[in-house]
Amino acid sequence: MSEGRLADRAYTAIVRIITDEELAIGDRLPSEAKLAAMFGMSRTIVREALARLASDGITQARLGAGSYVKRRPSARLGTHMP
Repeated sequence: MSEGRLADRAYTAIVRIITDEELAIGDRLPSEAKLAAMFGMSRTIVREALARLASDGITQARLGAGSYVKRRPSARLGTHMP
């Protein structure tokens, strides 16, 4: 499977974490390493997905502190691959 498709899967899985665990704006996401282990993917793939989430305005990366929920994703994102 290509890296792009893996990043799509990671993106969707992170959106599901935000929605299923009902994370609020300002809540911290699990670390890159933890997400990579949860998904069975490399940290590079998870990092790409997190960068896309930040680009879409869903998360915000804070240097040295991790990624935080910036806004709740629409329900459509949880079921549709970007």
